Amino acid sequence: MKTILLKSLFAFLVLILIASLALCAICYETMRRYDGRRTAGLLPPAGEFLYPEKRGVTFAVFGDFRMQLDPFRELMAKIRAARPDFMLNVGDMSAVLSTQHFNWMAEHMKREAGGIPVYATPGNHDRKKESPYDNGRHFYREVFGPSRYWFGYGNILFVSLDTADRELPEAQIEWLDSLLGQLRSHFDHLVIFTHVPPIDPRPVKEKRGLPAVQAARLEAVLKKHRVSAFFAGHQHQENIWSFAGAPLAVTPPSGQEGRGDEQDFGYLICEVTPEGAFKIRREYLDASAGTDALNFFFSSKINQSRWVFWSGIFGIIAVCLAAAGTILWLTRLKRG
Repeated sequence: MKTILLKSLFAFLVLILIASLALCAICYETMRRYDGRRTAGLLPPAGEFLYPEKRGVTFAVFGDFRMQLDPFRELMAKIRAARPDFMLNVGDMSAVLSTQHFNWMAEHMKREAGGIPVYATPGNHDRKKESPYDNGRHFYREVFGPSRYWFGYGNILFVSLDTADRELPEAQIEWLDSLLGQLRSHFDHLVIFTHVPPIDPRPVKEKRGLPAVQAARLEAVLKKHRVSAFFAGHQHQENIWSFAGAPLAVTPPSGQEGRGDEQDFGYLICEVTPEGAFKIRREYLDASAGTDALNFFFSSKINQSRWVFWSGIFGIIAVCLAAAGTILWLTRLKRG
């Protein structure tokens, strides 16, 4: 009976050892795979003039999904079916602030986009508040490039503003004013996209817009340069208001929980006709809150140094216990 128990214990310890080694191998492989930069196809065309003769464009706008995989897959599938010219990602995409997660996210996003360009702007969940390095945006910039930039598409000037800190510093407003002073006359239309909306007229206690002084400064600059449309996220609730004499479209959440009366995930499609009319419509998603698939778990959750460390410790303990059990078993066999 004792021999059977010892054999069972030995087999159990061997299984623990194998599982620990497998966990170490998986963690190592995902760290090796996602530690390098994987930016191809995700850097925005910052400072470029794309298709200058083109008139009329269609683009999708989405955000606030934090890589919830079920709604994200449906989101990308529906956008692929609509075949817009490109997508604007207005931020709050990351679930974990790590190099591995951002690289996994970029690879996953590129694959799901099916060749349609995705141009991003950072949200408050895409930067590390306590990090002194690069204002906490180093993970974002390694994969998605600059956090504020412009590009021309046909006769439309697009400008990304960085509101990841839930504010718009005076230096960035001055940059925008100077930029538009140089470029606005070369385009028929101007589109601004960012994470935090400049205003929040909703009757709610917790306002989710820019500080009033900054919003007023931004409004003056955009009125001066004749903004055509403004897109933002952050509020987890679809709304279309007016700001600086143009429509301000706030996207519904594409994966995070809605606020107020917002119960469904969704995104926006904007069609700019050759005549210059802006047509904005909402599209709905059917998926509920997403589930974390295994590759998300290993690339983003478990793939942290502490997991690798503890799996290695448990593996060593298992080896020691297995060795001790083997010695004890052999000793008892000799005595028997």
